[in-house]
Amino acid sequence: MPVARAQDLVIYKTIAWRDRDRTDVERLLHAYPDDIDLAHVRRVIQEFAAALDEPERVEDFDRLLARVRGKPRRSPRG
Repeated sequence: MPVARAQDLVIYKTIAWRDRDRTDVERLLHAYPDDIDLAHVRRVIQEFAAALDEPERVEDFDRLLARVRGKPRRSPRG
């Protein structure tokens, strides 16, 4: 059965970008740091940000990513 990869979920949630989506993105980035192609994720976010006329979405994602990279890793369940 096909399932969404962590990077797919990050993209979906960055498009929706509600408060709970931001929290989920942060948790996914912590839990799966080696499984997410951040260059790909950022390219897709840039495309959606342009289509939505919300260029700040990319900057918001970059800030969240920088914050996550500054924190210690947690387990996927925690």
